Amino acid sequence: MSRYLTENQIDLLAEEAVTNYELSCDWGSAALAAYEYSADEFGVRPRPTAIRLIVKRAILIWQAETIRVKAVIA
Repeated sequence: MSRYLTENQIDLLAEEAVTNYELSCDWGSAALAAYEYSADEFGVRPRPTAIRLIVKRAILIWQAETIRVKAVIA
Protein backbone atom coordinates (compact mmCIF):
# COMPACT_ATOMS: atom_id res chain seq x y z
CA MET A 1 0.00 0.00 0.00
CA SER A 2 1.29 3.42 -0.94
CA ARG A 3 2.05 5.89 1.80
CA TYR A 4 1.36 8.80 -0.55
CA LEU A 5 -1.97 10.16 -1.75
CA THR A 6 -3.08 9.68 -5.33
CA GLU A 7 -4.53 12.51 -7.43
CA ASN A 8 -8.02 11.08 -6.96
CA GLN A 9 -7.58 10.96 -3.20
CA ILE A 10 -6.32 14.56 -3.18
CA ASP A 11 -9.40 15.63 -5.16
CA LEU A 12 -11.70 13.80 -2.73
CA LEU A 13 -9.97 15.45 0.21
CA ALA A 14 -10.30 18.87 -1.43
CA GLU A 15 -14.05 18.27 -1.77
CA GLU A 16 -14.16 17.23 1.88
CA ALA A 17 -12.32 20.42 2.82
CA VAL A 18 -14.82 22.54 0.86
CA THR A 19 -17.72 20.82 2.60
CA ASN A 20 -16.14 21.53 5.98
CA TYR A 21 -15.40 25.15 4.98
CA GLU A 22 -19.09 25.65 4.10
CA LEU A 23 -19.96 24.76 7.68
CA SER A 24 -17.07 26.32 9.60
CA CYS A 25 -15.87 29.23 7.39
CA ASP A 26 -12.33 28.39 8.51
CA TRP A 27 -9.69 26.95 6.17
CA GLY A 28 -7.67 25.68 9.14
CA SER A 29 -10.61 23.61 10.27
CA ALA A 30 -11.08 22.41 6.69
CA ALA A 31 -7.43 21.32 6.55
CA LEU A 32 -7.83 19.38 9.80
CA ALA A 33 -10.98 17.70 8.47
CA ALA A 34 -9.13 16.65 5.31
CA TYR A 35 -6.25 15.29 7.40
CA GLU A 36 -8.59 13.28 9.61
CA TYR A 37 -10.59 12.01 6.62
CA SER A 38 -7.41 10.82 4.93
CA ALA A 39 -6.22 9.04 8.06
CA ASP A 40 -9.61 7.37 8.59
CA GLU A 41 -10.52 6.45 5.01
CA PHE A 42 -7.16 5.86 3.32
CA GLY A 43 -4.89 5.04 6.25
CA VAL A 44 -2.49 7.75 5.12
CA ARG A 45 -1.39 10.68 7.26
CA PRO A 46 -0.71 13.44 4.70
CA ARG A 47 2.43 15.49 4.94
CA PRO A 48 2.05 19.26 5.48
CA THR A 49 2.81 19.90 1.80
CA ALA A 50 -0.04 17.59 0.78
CA ILE A 51 -2.42 19.39 3.15
CA ARG A 52 -1.39 22.75 1.62
CA LEU A 53 -2.11 21.35 -1.85
CA ILE A 54 -5.48 20.04 -0.72
CA VAL A 55 -6.43 23.41 0.78
CA LYS A 56 -5.28 25.28 -2.35
CA ARG A 57 -7.45 23.02 -4.50
CA ALA A 58 -10.33 23.46 -2.08
CA ILE A 59 -9.99 27.24 -2.31
CA LEU A 60 -10.07 26.98 -6.12
CA ILE A 61 -13.23 24.87 -5.93
CA TRP A 62 -14.79 27.40 -3.56
CA GLN A 63 -13.86 30.35 -5.78
CA ALA A 64 -15.25 28.60 -8.87
CA GLU A 65 -18.51 27.92 -7.06
CA THR A 66 -18.68 31.55 -5.91
CA ILE A 67 -18.18 32.79 -9.48
CA ARG A 68 -20.82 30.39 -10.76
CA VAL A 69 -23.39 31.54 -8.19
CA LYS A 70 -22.65 35.23 -8.86
CA ALA A 71 -23.18 34.62 -12.58
CA VAL A 72 -26.52 32.97 -11.93
CA ILE A 73 -27.66 35.81 -9.69
CA ALA A 74 -26.56 38.57 -12.09
